[in-house]
Formats: sequence, C-alpha cells, structure tokens
Amino acid sequence: MCANLSLNEEASKYIWIITGGTWLKYSLLTHMKKNRNCDGGYFCNLAYRPDIDGLRAIAVLSVIFFHADFSLFTGGYLGVDVFFVISGYFITLFLLKSRLENSFSLKLFYFRRAKRILPALFFILLCCLPIAWLFLIPEQLVQFSKSLISSLLFSSNVFFWKTSGYFDIASELKPLIHTWSLSIEEQFYLFFPMVFLLTRYLDLKQLFYGFFTLFIISLLLSDYLHTRHVMANFFLLPTRLWELLAGSLLAFSQVDSAFIKKIPKKYHAVLSFIGITCVIGSVFFFSKTTPNPGFYTLIPIIGTVLIIAFNIDTPIYQFLSSQMLVRVGLISYSLYLWHQPIFAFTRIYFGTGLSTSISLLLIGLTFILGYLTWLLVETPFRQNFSPARYRQFTCIWVVFLGLGISGILTNGFQQRFKVPQYVVNSFALPERTSECFDLNNGHNRVRWRCPVNRNSLKQNTPDFFLTGDSHALQLLSAFEAAAQLAGKNGEFAGFSGCIPFLGVYPLTRDDQSTKNCSMLNARIFNYVKNNHIKNIIFVARWTYYTDGGYSSNAKLINYIGMSPSDSISIASTRAAFEYGLKKTIETYNALGVHVYILTQAPAQRNEPQKVYYDAFNKSVRVQKTLDEASISFDDHRRLQSFVSSVFEKYKSSPSVTFLNIDSVLCSKNICSIGTPKASYYQDNNHLSAQGGIRLQNTIVERLKLIT
Repeated sequence: MCANLSLNEEASKYIWIITGGTWLKYSLLTHMKKNRNCDGGYFCNLAYRPDIDGLRAIAVLSVIFFHADFSLFTGGYLGVDVFFVISGYFITLFLLKSRLENSFSLKLFYFRRAKRILPALFFILLCCLPIAWLFLIPEQLVQFSKSLISSLLFSSNVFFWKTSGYFDIASELKPLIHTWSLSIEEQFYLFFPMVFLLTRYLDLKQLFYGFFTLFIISLLLSDYLHTRHVMANFFLLPTRLWELLAGSLLAFSQVDSAFIKKIPKKYHAVLSFIGITCVIGSVFFFSKTTPNPGFYTLIPIIGTVLIIAFNIDTPIYQFLSSQMLVRVGLISYSLYLWHQPIFAFTRIYFGTGLSTSISLLLIGLTFILGYLTWLLVETPFRQNFSPARYRQFTCIWVVFLGLGISGILTNGFQQRFKVPQYVVNSFALPERTSECFDLNNGHNRVRWRCPVNRNSLKQNTPDFFLTGDSHALQLLSAFEAAAQLAGKNGEFAGFSGCIPFLGVYPLTRDDQSTKNCSMLNARIFNYVKNNHIKNIIFVARWTYYTDGGYSSNAKLINYIGMSPSDSISIASTRAAFEYGLKKTIETYNALGVHVYILTQAPAQRNEPQKVYYDAFNKSVRVQKTLDEASISFDDHRRLQSFVSSVFEKYKSSPSVTFLNIDSVLCSKNICSIGTPKASYYQDNNHLSAQGGIRLQNTIVERLKLIT
C-alpha cells in the first residue's frame, strides 16, 4: 500500500531507529537514484517526504482504531482511501519519470511491485495458515480458503463483494477481508502502466485530460451506485478508481502544469491545514452510514491531495514529520497486513465483544509483529529481491493456492472434527432463502412475495400474510408445514434486519435504495388491504431494535426512528419501537385485520457451530456440554424485559394475539442450544430447521383458529 519515492543527494540521509537497545541504520535512499543526465526538471528536485510517511501513519492508525471498535474513530475506514491517493500519486510519478527518460519497462515495473508487496503478504498468509487450521470450524475454514485464493489472485475485492450478505460471516470475523484494498491497488497497477504504454504517443496534457475524464466518470459512478449497489460500490475498482486517479492527477499537475506553482507559498500553510482538517475530521465525523465512496468521500480525498501538494515548510509538515509518526508510517504496510488477522482470530476464539484493554493489547501485538515483519521481511527482501527470489515466490504462491483449493474441496478439512454429518446438516441455511426474502428492490419489483403452502388447492384470498426480518425466514418452513396440516395458505415477504412496523425507519442502514424497509412494510399493508386478507403475522428479532444483544455494546442495535433523520440513541430507538407497534396495530385493526405477533426466539451467547465442534471433539458427555453452553432462561428474560413490557400493553386487545414460544424453546433453567442429534440454531440467534420444527404444533393450533 505504500510506494516510495526516489531521493536526491540532499535527502540522502539515514534515519536511526531505536530498537530494543540497538540502533538500526535505515537508508532512505532506496530505489530511484538521481539521474546523472538530469536537465533540471521536476524530477531533479524530488526529495524524501517524511510528512507523507506521517500521513500514512494517520491512515493506518485510523483503520486499526476503527477495527478495534474505538468509538471516536467512526470514519477510520477512510484511512484506506488516503492510501489510495498516495499510491496513485507515487506510481504516476514513477511512470512519468520513466516515460520522460524513455526508460519504462513493464517487466521492471511489475518486478518492483512484486518486491514491494509479496514478501510481507506471503509471510502474513503463512502465519495465518496454522492458526486457521487450529481455530476455524469447517465453514469458517472454507471461507478462509476462498479468501486466501482470492488474495493470491488479487481479486479478493470481487470475492468479498460477491459473498457479502446477511447470512455471511460477519466482516470482523474474516481474517483476510482487508486484502480487498490490496486487490484494488494491484488491479490498478495492472492496467494503469498499460495505458501509459499504449498512449506513449500522446503528450502529457492529452493524457492528463484523458485521466481527468476517467476520474469524473468513476466519481459519478460511485455516487450513483452508493444508493443502488452498496457492496459493489464499496469493493470494486471502477468506483474506487477516482481515488487513485486523484493522486495521479496531482502528479501530472506537478510535472506538467504551472497551476500549483502559481499558488503563492504564503497560502501553502493554510491549504495544508485545510487538508489535514479534512482528513482527520472525516475520521472522527464520518460513520458507517456515510455513503462511501461517493461525493462525501471527496472531503478526505481532497484533504490528502492538499497535504501532498502544499505541505512543504508548514506547521503541518512539522507535525506529520515528527519522529513517531514517521516511524509508524515506515511500517504501515506491515501494520495494515497484521491488524485484521489478529483482531479476527481473537474474536473468533474469544467472542466478538472485545474490551478496550484487550483491544489495546491486540494493537500492541500488531505493532510488535508489524515492526518485526518490516525489519526481517520487508526491508531485506526489498534490498535483495533477485529473479531467483521471484521464482521462489512463484513456488510459494502455487503451494498457497493448492492449500486454498484443498480447504474448499475437503469442506474445511472437516475430518479434523468428529461431528456427525447429520449434526452438520442441521446448520444449513433455510431452503427458501433466495426465493422471496431479501430481494433487491423487493419494495417495488414485480416478484416480491411467495406463497406459504404452495400446494394448497385453495385459489381464493390468502388466509394470512407472514412478514418480518430474518427470524421470519427461519420459520417459513415451519409455517409451510403447519399451514398444510391446518388447511390454510398465506403469503410471505421480508427484508433482513427490517422491523415489520409501519411508520418507522432504519437509521444505521445504507441499503435503503435497494431494500427499503418502510416502503416494503407499506407495500405489504396495501397488499393486505387490497386483497382483503384478515390476518397478519409478525416475526422478528425484536430486541435487535431496542437492546441489541446480551452485552452492552450499542453497535449491536439496529437503530430505528420515527423519521429518517431521528437521533441515534437507545432512548429514541425504543420510543420508535413503541410508536411503530402502536401505529401498526391500530392501522391493521382499522381494516379489520387480526394481528399476530410471535415472541422472539432466545438468542444464544455462544456460536452453536463452535459449541458443537468443541463438544464432540473434547467431551464424551455431549449433551451436558451443550446445556452448559446454552443461554439461561433468566438471561433471556432480562434481554426481553423492555420488549415484553411494551407487548404487555396490548395483550388484552381482542384484535391482537401474542404467541409466546418461550415454553416450547426453554425449560425452567435454560433455552437449549440443541441435542447431540441436531442443533436448534443455525447461528447464535436464528433457529435452524430443527428448531423451527419444535414450534410447528404451536403454529398449527393457531392457524386452525384463524378465519
């Protein structure tokens, strides 16, 4: 992620870096030596910019603190965008220098890129392999293997785009998800030099305008797609290209334009201050709901450009050139590579809710390993990376690729565990996951719902409409079977993470252009009204919108509001929950529709798959181990206390029926995670098909009573 500039003789100094009582002499003059035939042009004056290493430090620290869940760094992910600008700038300077000297070589260019990127990357991958083998259950190891292959092929951005979904492993549990940005840069490095080569007969001004046109197209595309295809916009090169080109255009303007030179030096301090304010301000004031990339991202991108362009002999230069920041910037690539595997594997083993003290310890470990990797891997290989070494790395690449393929073909080396196949099968996704749930544009597309009891010969008005979030999907098969036994039929539709209440809006989701919760709920209401359906059934993870989970982590709450601009707080989301429930019941009851509400399936603290694999591998008393890992009934009731108090207000209403499923899923002491024959849970809060079957009789009895 860091491309280093050549230096002139004046900048040919040594940084002395203290390391555990010894001093290491690190030469800043690395790979682009002064051209002895220099004609006095721009490239003759290139000097090492310690402030850019300081900027790299701010970028990588922002990313690390963001992934450590430090609440102040809500926009820390923008550190990657800063890296894109820096990379685009330096790579373009290198290509321009080669072009003007008529010394450009694709082979040399790619060799240099391999020398810069591969040693540290391969070393981190090598370190991750045994940890993945020891701690990842088969499903996780399959996904790790796929991400390993995609990172080796520099296509992990495409892989993570294609696999991003509600039932996918959470991003914080993916050790290699951060390689998406490396793939973006490598894809850029693949085509960008080609463009230089193919356009070598154009003058620099024509080339500048061509790249400026690409910049505008990519920027407009990113702003267009952030409301339509959020994941594609985030992960793919066409919508990230403008960030890299921002650095490229700056390089062009410095080499072949007098515009920057015309700006008086007295304004440089102000412009660099604006730049650092834009970058640091974005880190603190952006959040995961801020559209990115898009027009908003221009703020940190322009800030980065201003720093690179004008930060010479300014107070900001002194700040960014401070010894501590420069040291961090020098090892920023290794820090970036290490931080995600360290945090992901820790969360996989100990659970997702890390305390601040644990996060600080992990950051300390990241710095230790990052520094050692820079010292013992990055630096030696950068100084001595011969064609023979390149062949060795090709062999290592093939071995890694083979291991990744083996991980997929063996279903995550499932033979490591003694779990019976019938237990493994109980973790499967619902059969009808993609048929009528979470459909893009389900709020306005033609096919947006599906039948419940599709084999029913009944052709008249459906008896009921079933809707809700992913918890409703988990019970669709149970409702299907129950409807057949009860001789009823219905319709189903829903979005993941969408509370099925009228009059409320999600506040922390960025996908409302493609999966608009409030519009789908309104569409369902109109469908029920127009088709004279007399019963509606709501199923959801209710505490997801009021309390989150068993920990006090506010990030686990899917905040809702009475308007899209409501403040984000526990008090406001609870108020919206009460308002939405009241409005929904009153609106449907006014049509003569009976409202049924299924209480929430108990959430588990532990991931069921990990519990089962540990139980069968380490214990002869599997059921005892499963019971000990199950959530207590008291903990479940405490989590439900607010929602239960709100529901209590409507229990006496003749037009509202609550189906309390606690007596089916819980005993006096625990809400069981499953038996040695099957898991009742797909993950820590979604019931499996076997878990849903347990509710079938309760649903049948209720459906028989509806008219």
